[in-house]
Amino acid sequence: MLKTMLSKTFLRPFSCVGVIYVLSEFAGLEVIVTYAHSFLEDAGVKLDPGVAAVCIASMRFVAPLCGAVAMRYSSKKRLFVACGLLAASGLASVSLQSFHWILPLIGASTACFFQYAGVNPTLSLLQSELYPTEVRSLAVGATYAADYAARAASAKLYPTLREAVGLPALTAGYAAVAVAMTLWGAVTMRSTDGLSLAETEAVYDSSRETTPVFSIKVAPAERKIRTVTV
Repeated sequence: MLKTMLSKTFLRPFSCVGVIYVLSEFAGLEVIVTYAHSFLEDAGVKLDPGVAAVCIASMRFVAPLCGAVAMRYSSKKRLFVACGLLAASGLASVSLQSFHWILPLIGASTACFFQYAGVNPTLSLLQSELYPTEVRSLAVGATYAADYAARAASAKLYPTLREAVGLPALTAGYAAVAVAMTLWGAVTMRSTDGLSLAETEAVYDSSRETTPVFSIKVAPAERKIRTVTV
């Protein structure tokens, strides 16, 4: 197992989808959902924190439906980059809580919406496409393990960081991580729309050659000469 995880067959796709998964957790979106009640109180939102938290959590149900429609008209890479930047802008607006109390609520809702509309669906598709068949089961498990470990670390660090630097600075840092995640995706993701799984694997691993599932050899037609005896 260790040999497989240290091979290029695993590390090349993981350097794309695995790193993006980890960065997405440290961008703070799951932290906002997890600590929604106390997060909105600290941000100075004047609505009832419970109602505001429900508004943010509802994005997890509405956004994937919108994302499914968007994927019919946009490539995965473009959708990921657009939604990543919009999520980052939402996180940045949370840090502007001193201007108006509604900004953190709008910003947090916007960030969550675009995270679940474009970023998460794209990562799920990439994970199924990028890892070669021979390591896919192990690779998917390792990717989810890294994702959940990063999520746990981010949630654990949130109270400490909030006390140390304050909520505005922390959300600005989350926005910076979201921008870094988007840029990394823009650099490492390649256009694979319309390709088969074998062709997609070859795009991310130049040492692999695509081979057809089956082939049919057609023998050249033989010329037959008829002789007529008179």
